[in-house]
Amino acid sequence: MMKKNSGFTLIELLIAMAIFIILIAATARLFITTAGQFKQQSKITETYIEGVIGFEQLRLDIKNAGYGLPWNLNSASYDEAFNDAATPHDDTLLNNTPGVVNTITAVPRAFVSLNNAGLNGSDILSIKAINVAINDASQKWTRVGFGDSLITDARLRGLSGSNFDNNDPVIVLSPGSTDLDSRLLINTVYPTGAPTRYSAAAAPTDLYTTYIVYGIAPQSATNIRMPFNRADYYVRTPGTMPTQCAGGTGILYKATVNHDGVVGGGGLTEHPIIDCVADMQVIYRLDMNDDETIGTISNADGTAITSTEGETTATVSAALADPKQIRDYLKEVRVYILAQEGQRDTRYTFPDATVTVGDVALGQVFDFAASGIANWQNYRWKIYELSAGPTNLK
Repeated sequence: MMKKNSGFTLIELLIAMAIFIILIAATARLFITTAGQFKQQSKITETYIEGVIGFEQLRLDIKNAGYGLPWNLNSASYDEAFNDAATPHDDTLLNNTPGVVNTITAVPRAFVSLNNAGLNGSDILSIKAINVAINDASQKWTRVGFGDSLITDARLRGLSGSNFDNNDPVIVLSPGSTDLDSRLLINTVYPTGAPTRYSAAAAPTDLYTTYIVYGIAPQSATNIRMPFNRADYYVRTPGTMPTQCAGGTGILYKATVNHDGVVGGGGLTEHPIIDCVADMQVIYRLDMNDDETIGTISNADGTAITSTEGETTATVSAALADPKQIRDYLKEVRVYILAQEGQRDTRYTFPDATVTVGDVALGQVFDFAASGIANWQNYRWKIYELSAGPTNLK
């Protein structure tokens, strides 16, 4: 008798292969979905961390606005910013006298801003203070009185916990006794003179005056173009954007004005803060009648306001243009930023064609399609709100 051979029939093999292919396809689909979700969540987390760091930098600069600014220039003049072609706006419009670039004698304002002057109608915010610069010297200060030696007796009482280095460029202020002469600038040579340096700062001669010395620039600085530092926040699209960003968005930059003291020079040093930003709006909250209650709210330049204090756009615009009124009345600055979360997700549809960035009456109704944001429906958008009260205006 012949022995019967056992095995699989062709039909059985085809069925097994079909089941195997179905299982592989399902597993692959699950893997792709999981990997996509992981990548999306990773990008969202990356955006969140980036936003936390960037917002903390902006919040700190807002709180420090006015720190070390002179209130009386003692007849000094200075050159502020010259237009940098890389920016989407004319930088001179953020000077204390708009559009003027030479021998400015106006006392610096802690805040200067432009309404709807940046990418997609975004606002531009300029913050002026000693410590908005990114260098070690600008984080230091000290007090020195009659008979003190700057090197041995005047110990640093500032933010960094260490003393000035020898030859750090500094400015010297005399606090004064009345509001009119408080914070009198002692240094008067700007922008082409050699800077006052820590070891050679003017020794006090008034027995009854305590002088304040602020660091302002790195030791390598050969000229100081103005007796303060300045940081401009704006959104622009550089030549190369991160690949995950939607077309039509930009980067929020902190740009510090350089102290090179050369007429027509200077320019800005840009520091990227947050990627994939579509809009930024600035709102000021003021107490115009000194009753300790915020009653007037304004857009970036005072052309749109709400007020329970009887103010008009003319009075608010005038207040925002006056350094003393800014010190007296400005209580809070709010910044709203519309930014993309994560990367493009073709399975997701953003529900709104327009969003309001900022206060309803004072911000901007942002239209994604009209602003040229490519494939906006497939991105997650979030409006971040930052609120900070300046603590160094007085």
